[in-house]
Amino acid sequence: MLSFQNYLKTIDEGGLSRVHGHLERGKAVGIVSADRGDKSGKENKRRSKSLMRRLRSKGYGPKKISGEYIEDDDGKPRKVKERSFVVTSDDHARLHKDIKQVGREYNQDSVLTVSKKRGSSLHGTGKSGWIKKGEVKRMGSSNIRSGKKVEKSAFKSRIKSKPFLFGDDDE
Repeated sequence: MLSFQNYLKTIDEGGLSRVHGHLERGKAVGIVSADRGDKSGKENKRRSKSLMRRLRSKGYGPKKISGEYIEDDDGKPRKVKERSFVVTSDDHARLHKDIKQVGREYNQDSVLTVSKKRGSSLHGTGKSGWIKKGEVKRMGSSNIRSGKKVEKSAFKSRIKSKPFLFGDDDE
């Protein structure tokens, strides 16, 4: 049996193939961040640590990833990076409920959920102009895409240094 410290080390060593394996075995995946553009780097780091503790208190083993997107900054495109977390669970309903709840608590515009059966969906959790609170936008399948095409995408996540997206090539 693994000790708790070895279990945490195993989770930290997990990469993109680990997320893929969870999906293939029928687990649900959620992605959430605590970062906000109007907060300082120091404040966002504090919020991320708080979010990690919150996710652990709910029984999840969060994996650190980074999110990247292009933001319109007064008509000029600006690349934004944020700390995010991936969590997995056998209990799809509980993961969806929990991930949306913490998204609201940390004032996020949206959170992402993914499952092999339902694909990937954004859930509005804040006051964004592009996705309303309570709205669900289907993003595509649960397929994980990676490589040069994804590297050039305006929206992507990274586990370690490897970029990825959920969905099919034509999405």
